[in-house]
Amino acid sequence: MRNFPGFKIPDPYRIENPHYVGLDRPVAIPWPDDARAYYERERYTLAFYDGANNLNQDVNGIWYQESLKDYNWTPAPPANKPGYTFAGWHTDALVQNESTLFDFENATMPVGGMILYAKWNAPTYQVSFDLAGGQGTNPVAQNIALGGYINPPTEPVREGYAFNGWKERNRTVAYNVATPVNRHLDLIASWIPQQSGAYTVHYLELGTGKVLHEAVTVDNLQVSSSHTVVAERIEGFLPDAPTKSRSVNVNAVYNAITFYYKPFTSVNFTVRYESTTGEALAESVIKSTTDTYTTENFKRVEGYYPNEEQITLPLSYNENLNQLVFTYLPSDGIRYQVLHYLQNLDGTSYTLAESELLSGQTNAIASGAPRSYTGFYHNSSKGKINGVISANGTLILELYYDRQALAVTFAASTGGSLHGTSSYSGILWGTPFADATSIPTPVAQSGYTFVGWSPALPYLSAAVTQDATYWAVFEPVATPPVAQVRVTAPWGLKKVS
Repeated sequence: MRNFPGFKIPDPYRIENPHYVGLDRPVAIPWPDDARAYYERERYTLAFYDGANNLNQDVNGIWYQESLKDYNWTPAPPANKPGYTFAGWHTDALVQNESTLFDFENATMPVGGMILYAKWNAPTYQVSFDLAGGQGTNPVAQNIALGGYINPPTEPVREGYAFNGWKERNRTVAYNVATPVNRHLDLIASWIPQQSGAYTVHYLELGTGKVLHEAVTVDNLQVSSSHTVVAERIEGFLPDAPTKSRSVNVNAVYNAITFYYKPFTSVNFTVRYESTTGEALAESVIKSTTDTYTTENFKRVEGYYPNEEQITLPLSYNENLNQLVFTYLPSDGIRYQVLHYLQNLDGTSYTLAESELLSGQTNAIASGAPRSYTGFYHNSSKGKINGVISANGTLILELYYDRQALAVTFAASTGGSLHGTSSYSGILWGTPFADATSIPTPVAQSGYTFVGWSPALPYLSAAVTQDATYWAVFEPVATPPVAQVRVTAPWGLKKVS
């Protein structure tokens, strides 16, 4: 026996021919005898779904190829779709158009059964507009499906008044045109008497004009006053500029500030670190974000402190405007050194005598104060006494001190002279006496004798610390008196002949 779609072999099965009638087991039929095999139609289920949810209205046991025209029915809207209307059964849960609309009248049960899906049409609401004294004719009413958005008409104008948005008739609060529509609306223009200036900020999608945020009107402003507005943060969109300014005019028609937004996934911005004069103090950094705002913390810069430690910047799709700038002021307490060098006895080299660690403000002029060292004077032609305090604290001032030049003189007083050099000049302060001079030899004149130096000569190892003159002192030699000697003989003299 064969298989036919939509039919099944009965159990027990039935075959008829002239020799065998009602056999219920396999049998060979002699050729050329004919035999008839009998099959039963299959029964299938017609199921009804709303999306992925079975409506529990399935019809079981429908014969294969049976007409389905009597099985059409209209379900009630599901709980999550109040106000929706039934738009027929479709053969596809997702694609529901004319090609998927099921025709019960001409349909029969197919092999395997069938699942049909309900289609629901959102209710449509009418939105009408009344200019309420504004110039021109009322805008054309709009028919908008549930959850759709109003396409705001051109902002109306009224002499002596500022447009203050739309409101529902018989209501005082403004209607947010960026709110999804869920009922019939009768909108009337709201007006503010133009006693002073005002401006209105609009937030629209670039290209479509779709309102992304309720317009904001600020009134009772001084005419000709200037105002800066920050773009509203709208998820998934970036404005054409982070801020915009407007000088308020008495005619509110010209006081509109409009931000145009674009959808985005990520945007770049630049973080800069500058002095008050615009000098770059650190390398700029380009970053990327998926947010509409960015918040950055300051970077430490040697010798400076920021005027703000944290900055939040609303971003624009114009990346050239996305500049987050930290401005830095010079810091106090920046260290610098002052080194004092004393000349060595060789007259050419110097030795560090003292180091000062001072502080001042970045970029200020620092000056080293010369110190007083005995036997030395500050040589202003050497070293570096002034300098600009660097932000990284590397300024070093150097002051050099030379030794004083001294003179030693040897002189002879009356009664003598000196043999050798008697005058030495240019002696560096602190030079040992023996290295600075060679003591001349005192020579006494006849009748004089050398008795010493006045003042007394220093020790040969003693340092020369001042100008000095040393006198060789001579004194006359004293003549001793002639002594008379009388000799008395204790006995008489005897003449010898």
